[in-house]
Amino acid sequence: MNGSKVILHAAKYPHASVNGVLLAKLPSKGEKIGSKLVLIDAIPLFHQTEGLSPMLEVALTQIESRTASIGYGIAGFYHASRHFRDTSVDIFSQRIADRIADLSPFGRTALLTVNNREISLNLQNHSLLGQMFIGNSEGTGRWRTIAKDNIRVEDDMTFAVTSQLLQTRGYKDLSDFDNHLDDVSIDYLNVSLNIEIDKAS
Repeated sequence: MNGSKVILHAAKYPHASVNGVLLAKLPSKGEKIGSKLVLIDAIPLFHQTEGLSPMLEVALTQIESRTASIGYGIAGFYHASRHFRDTSVDIFSQRIADRIADLSPFGRTALLTVNNREISLNLQNHSLLGQMFIGNSEGTGRWRTIAKDNIRVEDDMTFAVTSQLLQTRGYKDLSDFDNHLDDVSIDYLNVSLNIEIDKAS
């Protein structure tokens, strides 16, 4: 996974709790779901809305519809606390992650927490802590902690690209769903930023 947008979202709103959804490629018809969850993109959701709200359902419905058309599905959730040292999962984030796990077409769901203390202008690692929900044949399952070494970024260039964007304040170009609610012309999918990240990689 390229975690650039996750880190940029946290950097853009250091005074706020931020969150978003994680995407994976949907399996083709008849294709077996793999044992690994490969996350390929992130869509920033909120930086000023806390607590479950109708806007969350609106956001998830819109994102699910728009991403399914290009073969992607919602496979996880990320969040960062407004408190610099806090890496716990708050109730709001846990409930959204549980909701995504209930709806997941992948049989597994990721919950990533940004460790704010590891974000710097020269990133040395991905700054993420993780949990994974793995369902079973009875339709139940549980969250399990993922070892940090098992959370892998797309390639070695990701740290350099994200560091460069942090240094040049590229996070100003990132938009989340809250921004979209203020102005519907704003693209919360961040297509332009995705292109910029891809070019730099």
